[in-house]
Amino acid sequence: MRVITDMSAIATDVQNLFDLAHDRTTAGRSQLVSAIGEMMGDHGRVLTLHERGLINDILKKLIQDVARPVRKALAEKLAASPNAPREVSALLANDEFDIASPILLNSTLLEDDDLMEIVRHRTISHRLAVAMRRSVSERVCDALVATNSVDVIKALLENHGAAISQATMSYLV
Repeated sequence: MRVITDMSAIATDVQNLFDLAHDRTTAGRSQLVSAIGEMMGDHGRVLTLHERGLINDILKKLIQDVARPVRKALAEKLAASPNAPREVSALLANDEFDIASPILLNSTLLEDDDLMEIVRHRTISHRLAVAMRRSVSERVCDALVATNSVDVIKALLENHGAAISQATMSYLV
């Protein structure tokens, strides 16, 4: 009986997404992104590789077309989700700081290359958030120190999860 209920719920979700996808208004696009965000934030739901790929493609195409509050809500949902699409998380991490901050601080999906790119090309606020992550690799620490920002370096030194290399520490001293 549980399998039939799960299948029925999935069919309803798919139909709802299908209906939203046909609504080309700004409100419809926002609702579609919100609905997908809800699916991604559901930790009890297991998505197939194909479903994850489709969601990733949809979100990448829609993310820039939706309003700030929708992107912010999506970033907050995806920041805590281990099932979030990495590419979408990286896009949101490069958005304006109020949208990017939950992803920068909490997402475990961002790779060193993503973080280093953000450190090189985004604002000091983005850099501070990267410096305050629970875990910061040596490569990312080096990129943060290379910014020569006193506030960023201070935040990095105060972060017990930062893996500052001996060479970088010697440079700072």
